Formats: sequence, structure tokens, C-alpha cells
Amino acid sequence: MINFTLHIYLVPVGSDKATVLALEQHFIDTLNPAYNILKIAGSSAGNPISEKNKATLREVRGEKVLYNADSTLLLYVFLSKTHLSQLLNMCLRTLARALTSGSVYNTFVLRLSPLEEADNSRPLSLEAVILLYQEAFTQGRAVRNSTKAHPAQVIIQATHTIDPSKTFTLNSLRKMAAHFNCDRSTVQSYLLSGKVFRGEWIFSKVN
Repeated sequence: MINFTLHIYLVPVGSDKATVLALEQHFIDTLNPAYNILKIAGSSAGNPISEKNKATLREVRGEKVLYNADSTLLLYVFLSKTHLSQLLNMCLRTLARALTSGSVYNTFVLRLSPLEEADNSRPLSLEAVILLYQEAFTQGRAVRNSTKAHPAQVIIQATHTIDPSKTFTLNSLRKMAAHFNCDRSTVQSYLLSGKVFRGEWIFSKVN
């Protein structure tokens, strides 16, 4: 258990700033100085930031911008990387790559500062930007899923080389591997090589 001693000192009415600071410095130097993070009297650290200073900080750090795919139209200016990352649901690492490369990401271009040659006069509302981004992301994911080719999605036929009546098909490598109690990579290897599996089975794709 830590014991603390409370000291109360009344400053005389009408004391000037120099007197108050001298008294503050005296207490900093003499009353448990090891616990004093700030060693100089009158420090502004920890004081509330004025609205004017907040606005200035926002202007300085608000150089993270979102453009359309060909970088001709400014869509929005974000307050910070964290703000942008949270609103667009992007991890900071992905965001950093997009900002530094200037390449198209999900039909948009992210940059660290506005482009002089672009139309920067008509940014959208934040709600419109989020909706636009979500729609583009959903459409992009649908396209990726429709064009993605994965071995587990093809129909596999297992042909018995001795008794063709035992031939059967399954609609994924995983199911075929489970049937033969082996791992999927083994089935895929025999499927690609055309070699006979366990002396009597040949795997092939069904178009």
C-alpha cells in the first residue's frame, strides 16, 4: 500500500504570473520529484487543444485523398490514415501500399496529397463515398469469385483400371481425398501426372 501526503498551499490573491510559476517550480523540485513527468513550471503539455489548433492539425494531416480510377476527380479528403482505414475497412498495411504506389485499388486511387491537374472542387459527402466504395468492393468480389479457378471446384472422376463398374465421380479434390483417406495434394498430384493411384485408379477432370 502506498501512502500519499496531501499538501494544500493558498496563493495570495493578486500574485503575478512569475510568483505562481516560481512556486510551481519549487514544488516540482522538492515534492517527490521522481513522480514529476514535467520538470519545467508552466508547461502546456496536457492542456486541452483549442478548436483553432484542432482545425490546423486536421488541415496538416488531412492529405490522404481518394480519387476515381483515372485520378481526374477528387472524391474525398480524409483526416488521417487511421480515419481512412476505419471508414473503408482497409488494414493499415494495405492502405500504406496503396498510398505510396498510387495504383488503382478497388476502382479507386489513394494518394498522399491532391493532384493539381485533377478536379478537386467537387468532393462527395462521406456517406456517398462509403456507399460508392462498398458497391465497388461487392462488385469486385463477385467478379473475382466468378472467375476464380480452384482445383477443389472441379468434378473429379476416379476410373478403376481393372473393373470399370467401380468408376465414380466427386465434385471436389477434398471429397476425393477423404474417400481414399489421403490428403488433397496427393489426389491433385496424380490428377496432374496421369499416373495410376494405388495400382488401380486413375484420376481425371470431368468437363
